[in-house]
Amino acid sequence: MERLALQKMDDVRFAERLILGNMQADYMRHDMKWDSNQFAKSWLETTNYALKNGKQTIGLVRVKIQAELFYLIDLQVMESWRGQGVGSKVLDEVRYKAREANCVALRLKVFADSEAVQLYLRKGFQTVKQEGALLFMEARL
Repeated sequence: MERLALQKMDDVRFAERLILGNMQADYMRHDMKWDSNQFAKSWLETTNYALKNGKQTIGLVRVKIQAELFYLIDLQVMESWRGQGVGSKVLDEVRYKAREANCVALRLKVFADSEAVQLYLRKGFQTVKQEGALLFMEARL
C-alpha cells in the first residue's frame, strides 16, 4: 500500500454507488430504503474526499463540522481494500483534521451490528446512545 491521502472530490455518482454498494445489505437487514434525493442534499452539506492510494481511488470520506463538533458522515472503503488497515489510517487522518479545525470531539453513527464498531472502539470511540439499529459514537479530542 502506498501512502493514503484524502483528496477533495465532487463525483457524487461515484460516491453514491460506493456507499449504496457497501451499505445495501445493512439497509435490507434493517428494512431501510435508500433515498437518492436525500443523499444528494446531504452531499451538498458535507466536505467530501476521495480516499486515494497513489492515483487509485479506494474509498471516500465525508465530514461535516458543526460548532466544535466534527462529524464523520461516511467512511467507505472498497471491498478489495478492507482488512488492510485502511480504515484505521483514515480515522487517524480524520482525527488530525478535527483537531486542526479546533473541534473538541469526533462523532459518527454506525449500525450496531456493523463490523466497523470494533474498529471505532479500538480507535477510542465510545457509544453515547443507541436509537434502534444505530449507535451514536464519540471520541473526545
